[in-house]
Order: sequence, then C-alpha cells, then structure tokens
Amino acid sequence: MVTRPGWLLPAVVLAVANGGCAVDDRDINVRPEPILIATFEDGTLQPNDARFNRWASTIYNTEIGDRVYRVTSPGRDSGFALELTWDVTDTPNGVMEYPGALIRTQALGSIDLTRYTTFSFSFHVVQGPYVPVESIQVSIGCDELRTAVILAQPVGSEWQSVDLPLQAFVEPVWSLTGVDLEDCLSRADQFGFGTTYNLHDGERAAATLLLDDILFR
Repeated sequence: MVTRPGWLLPAVVLAVANGGCAVDDRDINVRPEPILIATFEDGTLQPNDARFNRWASTIYNTEIGDRVYRVTSPGRDSGFALELTWDVTDTPNGVMEYPGALIRTQALGSIDLTRYTTFSFSFHVVQGPYVPVESIQVSIGCDELRTAVILAQPVGSEWQSVDLPLQAFVEPVWSLTGVDLEDCLSRADQFGFGTTYNLHDGERAAATLLLDDILFR
C-alpha cells in the first residue's frame, strides 16, 4: 500500500468535502512595473532609469534661434524639473520651414512598451512674447524601423499632469512608413517633447517648457 505524504491529506479531504476540484480558468493579467524615466530630484539631466542617456536638446529647420535647457527649481510639487527655453524664427526666405525646438532622451537599447498603456508626465508652458504655442508634440521613436509615433498635447496656463494612451500615438503625416504601432512600441528607443508651431515666413516664437515625473505605466 502506498501512503501519501501527510501534508497532502487536508487538501484531499477539503476537495472531497466540496464535491471535487474546480478549475480556475480566469485570466491573470499582471501589470508590469512602471518605467520611471525621470523625476529630476537629483538635480541632474541624467534619467533615473540607467537604460537612458542624458537629456539633450536641439532646434531644427532654422538658423535663426537658440535654446537653453537645464534642471531648474521648483518642479510640480517637487524640488526640481526639466526646463527647455527656446526662441526660433522661420527664416524669411519666402518658404514656411516649420522651425521648432525638441528635448529628448535616448535609450541605450530598444525597450518593449507593448505591455504598457500610458505615457505619463507633468508639464507647464510659459508663453513668450511672440506667436504662442498651442500644444506640445510628444514622441516615441523606434529608430530600428526608421520612424516614430507622436501625439499632440494641448497646453494650458498652469501645471498639468497627463496620462496619454499609447494606443493614441500615430506616425506623423510628414513621415509615413505604414509601420504597425505595436511594432514601433516593441522597439522604442527615443522619447521626446517638442513644439508644434506652424510659423509663417519670418515669424518668431519663444516659450519655456517645464517637465516633471516622466514615466510609462
């Protein structure tokens, strides 16, 4: 006669008492830990997550302008935030060239975001004296596929905290490749914030963008 281990007996008795065993076929969906890119609370441009490079910035589509970026104080209910200040002019040459400013961090390798649902951050725009900025462009790059997906976020007059759904990001109309969104999110390697001006020839724009608590969840 084979004797079962004693620690199995209570389970067997319980199963008999309940009339047998029921199979739990419910799906278990475990959400991943958030990817905290940056809180800036250490006062530096280095993201919290070691997989990301220091924040960097540029202006584009113009030779008339400049930008300054740094960690500043205070942040959104915190000690520090990332600050980008720009002043750009559409070169007066008879053509609209869509100048702007961008700040971004690049990953050391691609990151799979397909299990995440939102790109969350706090931001504040301080308008300058020229053409106002109505929205900021949030971008997720997938350089392996030679494209990016973007979403425009309207700005207000105070600090805002937003949770942008990743499924709402799309390729920009000026750079369509037809890549599938999930493919891009599975190879994400660049994350940025920029301007969305449509300046006329010779027009000028300036403003300051503050960013805080940037993460995927």
